[in-house]
Amino acid sequence: MLQTTPVRQMGGSISAGRSNAELVHNLATQHASTQAPQVEELMLGVDRRAYFLPGFEHFAYQDLAWKHNLIHLSAPVIYWEVLDRLQLKPGLSFLNLGSGTGYLSTMAGLVLGASGVNHGIELHQEVIDFALLKLEEFKMESESMDRYDFCEPVFVQGNCLNLPADVRQYDRVYCGAACPEDKESYMKNLIKVGGILVMPYRDYLVQIKRTGPNEYKTSSILVMPYRDYLVQIKRTGPNEYKTSRSMQVAYSSLQEPPVDGAVQHVKLHVKWLIQRSLKPLAVMHKSNRFIFSFQNLPPTPWGKIATSAPVIGLIIAQIGHDFGLFTIVTDLPKYMKDVLHFSITSNGILSALPLLLMWLMGILSGWIVDFLISKKNWSVTFVRKLFLTIGKLHTWQQPSQLNCLVRVTFTWKST
Repeated sequence: MLQTTPVRQMGGSISAGRSNAELVHNLATQHASTQAPQVEELMLGVDRRAYFLPGFEHFAYQDLAWKHNLIHLSAPVIYWEVLDRLQLKPGLSFLNLGSGTGYLSTMAGLVLGASGVNHGIELHQEVIDFALLKLEEFKMESESMDRYDFCEPVFVQGNCLNLPADVRQYDRVYCGAACPEDKESYMKNLIKVGGILVMPYRDYLVQIKRTGPNEYKTSSILVMPYRDYLVQIKRTGPNEYKTSRSMQVAYSSLQEPPVDGAVQHVKLHVKWLIQRSLKPLAVMHKSNRFIFSFQNLPPTPWGKIATSAPVIGLIIAQIGHDFGLFTIVTDLPKYMKDVLHFSITSNGILSALPLLLMWLMGILSGWIVDFLISKKNWSVTFVRKLFLTIGKLHTWQQPSQLNCLVRVTFTWKST
């Protein structure tokens, strides 16, 4: 049964904006919750306009639902409420039933992180093709790829109401179409104990929390009279939508990943660029269907690379680093002999001691990094940046160290 709580009507022109940032800002001023800052960041991180078909982009920043043939987007306020009530966190598993364009799954991927799970099930293969196209564009073009550990969505074609009996349970589940009343228990069983399900049900958008094996707490969020229901197709024939052998194979990708499975730490858009250079992929639009084909890439822009300010800066920084490092290393024996009065033949171990300690710290740092990541309190990106900063501290100090070492060595010798 629905718990009696204050509810709101969906959508509204007051939230409309002229850009994605303005739209999200307007939504943020109307919604206050503990999750609001995170929701605002996620919606700013994925431009809604990118998921509209050509010629329909002017609808992107209106707080209204939009649909053209099979391509559908809910009103922005719905996505705000869904993200708010799902309470997504890094490392959680998320299932999007009726994943559609992949807009919500992409936003969810920003917070789930590299250790999370991000699955979507969609009935129509044509819509999945569209979602995959938009996902590749996002990975190539969005600045969010550099700010987040992105959990890439995995889309599977199938009927949400015909999932195999052994399908995994999730921490968070969202259903984008109204749930038939006789399937309420079926949907609830998709979430783990402690998990959250958000879905349209009996003309409301509801949040269902699983508090025990057979205990649930349900609260209404919005008045939401959905006309689109999850399909329950029972017919047989060439267009069969019941769980088939091929669907069972596809659903196998939604099972629990192996515990000792390797985590991919390479940024996904970098990985995609590498794969694309080996097997270039182009996407063509024809008769409202998205067809994938191969073609040659343009030549590598060596001239632009050679004149790129960041590249030149990296080269200069590396040369300066190496010069400073090896000057210190080569001048250290002279310092030991002339200043500290250790003979050149007897101070080899002492001269090499700083480098030996550096080597040992390099090994220990690897164990420390693995320990910090295993605790899942810090992201892979944060740990990588932290230890890179620590490792570079000696580089920033090298100019002063080098200056002092040379001055002391030669001044002492002259006196």
